[in-house]
Amino acid sequence: MLIKRIENKLRAFSLGVALSMCSPALLSAAEVMGKPVAVNIEAGTLKASLDKLAAQTAQSIIYKAADLNSINAEALKGNYSPLEALKKLVADNKLKITKTGEKTFVVSSLKESSSITPNASAIPEKESLPEENFVVTATRTDESLRSLASSVTVLTAEDLEEAAKVNSDLGSILGKRVPGLGTSTQSLSNSGQSLRGRNFSVLINGVPQSSPLRNVLRDLRTIDVAAIERIEIVRGATAIYGNGATGGIINIITKQNKDEDGLNGTSSIGTTFSTEDFNDGWSYRTSHQINGSTGGFDYLFNVSYQQKGGLFDANGDRIPSNPQFQGGLDESEDTNFLGRVSYDFTDTQRLTLGVNHYNYEQDSPYLATAGSIADKRFAQAVKSDVPGDNPETTNTSFDLSYEDDDFFGSQLYSQFFFQDYEAVFPWDTNPTYGMLFPTVGGAQTTTESRKVGGRFQMTTPVEFNEDLTIDFTYGVDFVQDTTEHDLNDRAFSPEMTQDAWGLFLQAETTLWDKLTVRGGVRHEDITVDADSFRPLAYDLFMIPDGFDVDGGELDYSETLFNLGLTYEINQTYEAFVSFSQGFSVTDIGGALRGITPLDGVTTVEQFDPEAQKVDNYEIGARAHWDSVEASLSFFYSESDLGGSFTGAP
Repeated sequence: MLIKRIENKLRAFSLGVALSMCSPALLSAAEVMGKPVAVNIEAGTLKASLDKLAAQTAQSIIYKAADLNSINAEALKGNYSPLEALKKLVADNKLKITKTGEKTFVVSSLKESSSITPNASAIPEKESLPEENFVVTATRTDESLRSLASSVTVLTAEDLEEAAKVNSDLGSILGKRVPGLGTSTQSLSNSGQSLRGRNFSVLINGVPQSSPLRNVLRDLRTIDVAAIERIEIVRGATAIYGNGATGGIINIITKQNKDEDGLNGTSSIGTTFSTEDFNDGWSYRTSHQINGSTGGFDYLFNVSYQQKGGLFDANGDRIPSNPQFQGGLDESEDTNFLGRVSYDFTDTQRLTLGVNHYNYEQDSPYLATAGSIADKRFAQAVKSDVPGDNPETTNTSFDLSYEDDDFFGSQLYSQFFFQDYEAVFPWDTNPTYGMLFPTVGGAQTTTESRKVGGRFQMTTPVEFNEDLTIDFTYGVDFVQDTTEHDLNDRAFSPEMTQDAWGLFLQAETTLWDKLTVRGGVRHEDITVDADSFRPLAYDLFMIPDGFDVDGGELDYSETLFNLGLTYEINQTYEAFVSFSQGFSVTDIGGALRGITPLDGVTTVEQFDPEAQKVDNYEIGARAHWDSVEASLSFFYSESDLGGSFTGAP
């Protein structure tokens, strides 16, 4: 058979050092306490009281819901500074208050407080370094960054807004700011932009964005930066969210509802231009947001629009668009709409409906002419009638989530989602396409993917004795993905439907107030149904109709493990070691479309590509000083199989 899987061992060994600089702020007690404001909070659960206090005082109060289980707070009414009110609400409950930013407080149990934030000290002595203290992606629950046994990068909305002033392309922003992530190719595709040398999985609020059956690699071009609250990047193979994350996970968390009274809004507009060609190189972007609450409802709506001009080099020459025949980032328009509405049934029960619609379209009247190394000639952009439809990406997703922080002593989270995705590629004058479609002299590919799925998980603390409590997180994930991949008016690869089920169990505990132990297991079961189809090469070889490749079913099943230890040496240093596994089904559609009559493949089941399993080992340390944070990690990643196919002699 001409097509053969690559069975070489992949090995990676890398050293990463990350440094970040920030200036500490030493405040007086009066400055830390804040000015008194009117507070009116009814008696209820401590979680609900903290949420109301945050809204009434315009503060951010961060906490782990598990720390507040079954704790109630008395009514509070009067004029108090935010800190005074916070102290009264959490009094005598074995909780600690830490100020981590100008308007940010962390409420944590005394047992865990030392791992909440670097150099944290009790209020009002000192304000410690501001940072995003908790992440969800690495463990599927809110956890302190300092307790994680993995390498994690967090980019906030402020980071993204600052970077977008120069370049709003998300792939470019991440490529410059995330250690181990490849730089952007400046095209619509993130092809070649790997994480630790392997593929990564992109999620938006936990919803997978990739189209694994025909991976077109536009995962980072499905949402505008104006709609993003934060991005959590977990580096290293993991199966915590299922298939595809052999290099890590990039979880995009959208702007969340602000629990504020009345109606609030923000607007922004910005522009950039080329000094070499102001008219054609002019670009602008604008975004608008409203949010607020009324009764038990709170809401957020965000809309953004961007128009980009052409790109020019230092000599004033136009840079050709469409790198790698994927579509470019210039001479384009993109629009994004985000809406989220939530309703609180009780202090612990919350329902949220979210929608995000993104559209990107490039409309360039220029084609690229080939350059020449021998003649030392760059590729040139030549004005021409560009055939076919404009390159375009459209992504629409809905998610409905329900959470209960006190479901018979456990935390419950469930989510249902739907995604409709379409990618249109530029017109391609490949000679093969010219032979197949002589009347038009080329072809254009389109990929459509529709997903429906859900996640259900619970976290239950089990107390074995007063010194040992283990938090168990367990649940099930399901995703059904139907993908079509067409070339002009014919199927390029078969229509396929993938059903993926995942069962998982994670456990976590803290020993001696210093050592955090986490481990878990996930079983992944995937079935792919492919229709019968006619490969492109069959028409080139003039094979008679009827000798097509019959459809069939492909099955994959794998059990994957993870284990991590984090030891807090003191308030400045912690060390960690971990083992994790990732699992990925190959780009089946991309492989099937390359079948030729010489391969002897008559059914999809005969093709039967194997899945890739990756083992990742990592050891590292982190340090936190007043104005510097540093991390050092060594990792080793291996797999028996690669992720692509090659022709055999």
